[in-house]
Amino acid sequence: MATASSSLPSLVEKFCSEGSSKDETDAAFAAISSELSTGGLTLLKLVEASGEFLTNTDDGIRNRATMLLAEALHEIPGNLLAADQLPPLLAFLSDRMKDEPCIKEVLRASFFLLDRYGDTVHETAAASLPLAKLVVAMLQGVHVQSLPLANRHNVYSIMQTVLDGERYKEVLSGLDINMVDAFGHCMDGERDPRNLLLCFTIIPLLTQQFLKTKEEAENLFPIFSCYFPITFTPPPNDTFGITAEMLREGLLNCMTCSLLMAPRAFDLALGKLAAGDLPLARLDSLDVMATLATKFGMKEGVGTSGARQAWSAIRLQIVDSGEAEVQQRARSCLRVLLRQAAEEDDAVMMLVEQEGDGAAGGDAMKV
Repeated sequence: MATASSSLPSLVEKFCSEGSSKDETDAAFAAISSELSTGGLTLLKLVEASGEFLTNTDDGIRNRATMLLAEALHEIPGNLLAADQLPPLLAFLSDRMKDEPCIKEVLRASFFLLDRYGDTVHETAAASLPLAKLVVAMLQGVHVQSLPLANRHNVYSIMQTVLDGERYKEVLSGLDINMVDAFGHCMDGERDPRNLLLCFTIIPLLTQQFLKTKEEAENLFPIFSCYFPITFTPPPNDTFGITAEMLREGLLNCMTCSLLMAPRAFDLALGKLAAGDLPLARLDSLDVMATLATKFGMKEGVGTSGARQAWSAIRLQIVDSGEAEVQQRARSCLRVLLRQAAEEDDAVMMLVEQEGDGAAGGDAMKV
């Protein structure tokens, strides 16, 4: 086989040329992949050899060159990427985020880099800033909701990797971006359940690290709360395994992940409960109320006026609801609120108990 140095330019040209047949491009990539796998070629050298094609004014050629890098990152063994190659690769991909005609392949390459070499990236201090800049370029420069499902999934997966463990909190905080608003814009309008499940995982991580103001909370909350309550039914012959319960649990974690969003979450749940929505909506609303009280306490998570309203709405579910499951969940929610109130403030407890003394009696009100 010819050496990488003697054959690489022609192999790259063969892969990137729109006139090449599938057999020719497959053969070219097989040869390049072999050189990468045996260590005769590095990814950086491949990027350098692809330079004229990566900067070509023809969108198709430029896209093929970017695809070559993505496929190389996907195919070569994970132990062949040296730590010193990471910063320039990340910087290159960050710069390419503004190349809209090639953005799908740029995102694929970025996803494969983090998916296959994430541990090396996390362990390489010099990669932290380039990775943070890649995330900023992605959030600021890519219109995520205009992309196909798989590419949106790549965006969310990159976000999850970067936010997990708070490794990059400090470096991202030092860059010129509002992470909460930027991700909200990125997610706004998402409909695919697989992607929503990823988003519901990201939001608690995002708010824990970056949510600072009530205004940010007000902006973010409607973007995910519009899915409340979850009414998802998996399609026939579903192969992805996403269930309504998984989505409900994820959304509940989002609704109750920050004290700054607790008032909005409580009001939304109370409104669904008081309006007598479908049983599913009332069940999920009761779960939100109980979780807010458990996480943040009655004083901060519910408040005195909220306790009055919650008691009134829950009492109606216990007494008047014709659904046994709703009645049982309402009793469970009330027990949580009473227990939490008793631990914090006798005055709040007395308020509920006094109203309970004047409520409809009998077994229906037993909690």
